[in-house]
Amino acid sequence: MLEAATQSPTAPAARPVAPKFEPLFEKLGKLAPLPGVAHRVLEIVANDDSCADDLIEAIEWDAAICTSVLRLANSAHCGLRRGVAELKGAVTLLGSDRVCNLAVTASMKSVLGKSAKTGPLDQHQLWKHSVCVAALSQTVAKQCQTADPEEAFLAGLLHDIGLIVMNQHLINETELVFIELQNGTELTVAEQSVLGFDHAQLGAHLTRCARFPDRLVHSIDAHHQPPSNSGGRPGLLDTISLANYLATRLGVGSIANRRLPPPDAQHLQRFGLDRDSLRDLWSEAEPTVEKALDMASV
Repeated sequence: MLEAATQSPTAPAARPVAPKFEPLFEKLGKLAPLPGVAHRVLEIVANDDSCADDLIEAIEWDAAICTSVLRLANSAHCGLRRGVAELKGAVTLLGSDRVCNLAVTASMKSVLGKSAKTGPLDQHQLWKHSVCVAALSQTVAKQCQTADPEEAFLAGLLHDIGLIVMNQHLINETELVFIELQNGTELTVAEQSVLGFDHAQLGAHLTRCARFPDRLVHSIDAHHQPPSNSGGRPGLLDTISLANYLATRLGVGSIANRRLPPPDAQHLQRFGLDRDSLRDLWSEAEPTVEKALDMASV
């Protein structure tokens, strides 16, 4: 279960928060709390002894999640003579994995997917990017066996939570960051220049406070730092990094017209990807993004 992973002694530590930023980070954490239902749903799906009833029990009191699950079930199975009107039928039709992803996405959307006027970045684009990276992270984790697929989904969904929260609650500062971006400055460099910290560091703090697994916290903190190419099998951080690149390459970046450098050949080799398997991954990436965009809109 994911709770056990939280206590892993080998998980790298995220960057510490400078004392002068602690009050601000604490305030932002209260303004954008992460819903515990997301963690609970992922624990249920990761537990081999759990069943569909456990999943239903975890989400049935959340109106937003229930509405999204039922809407998707009816949309995906519109040929049915009768519509799907209860959660058990929706879980049966969609499958527990898909309901899990949808439940996590819907619970996070209440915090991350706000459409109200915010900072200079396109909030809807940020949200679509997050959902696409989540879905692609899960695909990479499954195909390359680099991480737990459900944990990879959540890490991908949350990888830019710091940027989304900054755009919602630090509007003036984000506008200054955006000006530097337009002048060609790299995103985290611009953030450090304007704020003294970057969105990845803020995102790591928010997920740490929500008691998500240490590996997930580290993957968010370091997702703009290229993974080491020397030895060892890739893990969660590498998975998120590759998924982030794939989403951008497919036109769903966090910021319009912003491109990420492609992984080098050595990085791909660590994933066990050769020319044929990379082609297979690309063939899955586009339909994965299409499904993710549908999920982002429900």
